[in-house]
Amino acid sequence: MTPFPAGHGHDRDVTHLGVLAVFHFICASCIGLAMLLVGLHYGIMHFLINEGMKRGGERSQIEVTYIEDPIRMMQWFYMPLLLVMGFSALCNGLSGVFLLKRRRRVFSLFTAAKNCLQFPLGTALGICTIIVLNRESVRAKYAVADGTLAPSR
Repeated sequence: MTPFPAGHGHDRDVTHLGVLAVFHFICASCIGLAMLLVGLHYGIMHFLINEGMKRGGERSQIEVTYIEDPIRMMQWFYMPLLLVMGFSALCNGLSGVFLLKRRRRVFSLFTAAKNCLQFPLGTALGICTIIVLNRESVRAKYAVADGTLAPSR
């Protein structure tokens, strides 16, 4: 038994695409929150290291270098991490929009494959997205939305 009777205007593909879009938006929001936490951690650590250096009084050049090295190391670690996280959040947000509009199916598949690397929740989202987007009925819906296939009557 299907949740929507035939001819009701809904089918499982529309429902699944809508649910996937919402989960992509949630994933993008969670990644954005994680980016804020990473940035906050970097700011606090930078502040504490600099304050410790200022309160210590006169330092030799060796001690200053020893204190500045962790800051440089943090910059080389945190900045690429924030860039990758930002790229992932942007891809998930755009994929959610594209899923709702039934456009750019390949981009959503790319985002789903990338989400599989984010264990465990991203993996579940990525696999479900790949399964739904590879259905023939969903491919047909995307083709109709793109105008490359006439709607069935």
